[in-house]
Amino acid sequence: MVSLKKGDKVFFGKPGHRGFNYPTSDSESLLFDVNAEKLFWVGGGDKTAVLVPVRSLSPFKWLADDKLVPVWINKQ
Repeated sequence: MVSLKKGDKVFFGKPGHRGFNYPTSDSESLLFDVNAEKLFWVGGGDKTAVLVPVRSLSPFKWLADDKLVPVWINKQ
């Protein structure tokens, strides 16, 4: 688990070569503290992939369910 704080910047991903997910420069700040599950994906360069609750991101804050979405964070 990776502890992320309210206001930490996360980056969205996009599909790329062979269907892998790669980080983009599109970002959002977390709306609340989360314990993110680390994903062992390759190809992120200086970023690592984690799962966060979808409702912790501004465009999706109205969702009330517990769905998780993969995002990228700067390596710690």
